[in-house]
Formats: sequence, structure tokens, C-alpha cells
Amino acid sequence: MRAAAPEERRALSQAHRSDIEQRARDRGITLPPATGPHARGSHAHAGKHDAARQARRQAYESLTTPEERTAFREKMRAAAPEERRTLAQAHRSELEQRARDRGIALPPAPSGYRHPERPRGPGMAPPASPAS
Repeated sequence: MRAAAPEERRALSQAHRSDIEQRARDRGITLPPATGPHARGSHAHAGKHDAARQARRQAYESLTTPEERTAFREKMRAAAPEERRTLAQAHRSELEQRARDRGIALPPAPSGYRHPERPRGPGMAPPASPAS
């Protein structure tokens, strides 16, 4: 049986593990503790990534109103894919200015994000145009 949603996969994995543990107990076998993304009490993104995501969300919510967040989401949905990066960078710059004005330290931007004023690192130059 294939589960569609992550919650279903996690539940199926845990049910399977419980069945295996019961069979092992019936036979007098002690299994090692479960590990991996579906072990009890854990999930694939637990840890520092969730904490960083939560910190960014709290900072974002403290700097914007619900109406501003809704308007920004609508702009992003309506924008062409190539325009979204520019919109996101402009929005981030605006939030950085608000944070400076309010004396709030913003958490780092998510990986993959590059601020427009920060130079590219070595090997990060855009591809060369074909010679004519």
C-alpha cells in the first residue's frame, strides 16, 4: 500500500515498526532502536532546519501585517517565474531596512537565496553567452 501524504507514510512506517517489534517480542528477540526519518518522535526535517525556519517566520511576521503578507503572496502568484526572484529580493531588502529601523536582527536568508548586492562567489558567474 502506498501512502500519498507524508503523514500517511509516517503512520504506515510506525505501524509496520510496531508489528515487527511485536513479532520480535513474541520470539524473544530484542530489536535495536528505530532510526531514520520515520522513527517515533522524529521526522525528516527535525532539528536545526525547523528552528531556522521558525526564526525566519517569527521575524517576518513581526515586520509585516497579515494584509502585507497576503498582498505579497498574491504578487508572487501573479508574477512570471523570472520575476519572482526580483520580487522576493526587493521584498527581502525592504524587510531588512524595516528590521534595521526597529533594531531587530534578522536570521539568515534561506539557503539558495542570494542578496542582489552581494557578489557572487568563485565559480558562481552566470554562463557565458555564445560567441557570435
